[in-house]
Amino acid sequence: MNYKTYNDMAIDIKKNIAKVPADTDLIVGIPRSGMLSAVILSENTNIPCTSLDCFMDGKTHSTASTDRKIFSGKAVRNVLVIDDSICTGKSVDAIRAQISDLGLDKKFNITYCAVYGCSWDTPSVDFCMTVCPTPRMFQWNYLNIWYLEKSCWDIDGLLCLDPTSDQNDDGPNYEEFLRTARPLMIPKFEIMALVTSRLEKYRSQTEEWLAKHGVKYKKLYMLNVATAEERRRLGLHAPFKAKIFKSMHGAEFFYESERQQAIEISKLSGKPCFCTTTDELFFGGEITTHTAKRKKPIRRIIAVLIPFPKLRRRFRG
Repeated sequence: MNYKTYNDMAIDIKKNIAKVPADTDLIVGIPRSGMLSAVILSENTNIPCTSLDCFMDGKTHSTASTDRKIFSGKAVRNVLVIDDSICTGKSVDAIRAQISDLGLDKKFNITYCAVYGCSWDTPSVDFCMTVCPTPRMFQWNYLNIWYLEKSCWDIDGLLCLDPTSDQNDDGPNYEEFLRTARPLMIPKFEIMALVTSRLEKYRSQTEEWLAKHGVKYKKLYMLNVATAEERRRLGLHAPFKAKIFKSMHGAEFFYESERQQAIEISKLSGKPCFCTTTDELFFGGEITTHTAKRKKPIRRIIAVLIPFPKLRRRFRG
């Protein structure tokens, strides 16, 4: 899995600014992720940027000191339309068609680009800044992508805010929390399974809250022990989640808000786990990025540096 962060995108854009036409007058971001790319590029070039909708309406973004202004063909001639990534090219092709229908491609010289392409051969855009092959995931959209259909999610701290210490009494306060918990992140895709260390005895309240807030999921796994105290005493949170995740055929990712649990889940399951609080991707208990390199075992390094078995044994002491 190639995983790109906000910082990666900023660095990759800076490294490839030379690919941007020098006579660019305006940068247009394709919502939503392309706006992030447009702003980063704009801040590093001092070229003004706007959204696709504003561009098609003939307007720029308003600022604290100026009103929205209709830009003229004389002031703006060369336009760069940018998206964060491209794969099949269908989205960019659709946008090209909209711009053409409005006649903007005759009024402006328009160049299309993406920060990340699956390969250098991307005919739907004029150029890509760099290549990030699939499978890939981005920090700015991993919580709302079709991969959720192959993922398991925790509930507290992810779908809703965590209970406070006063609410988490395994009694009346907790039951009130289950009914009124504030939503945090409600995905638009169906989740393969919800795997929570909430106790089985609270299933009905949990299912009612999920239905109320439109959370789509196939299965709900809950921890079947008598009390929250027993759960804490046995340390069942991460082992329970990892066991379910590991056993589920087709489940490729786990989404967990608590960092230490995310590390343990990835280690015990042998599958990738996102920590949604820190936006880190863990695999085998170690942080994983597109630049991460697995450390070579000490024994292998010794074997390379010291080719004779007796000396290797003496070196190990």
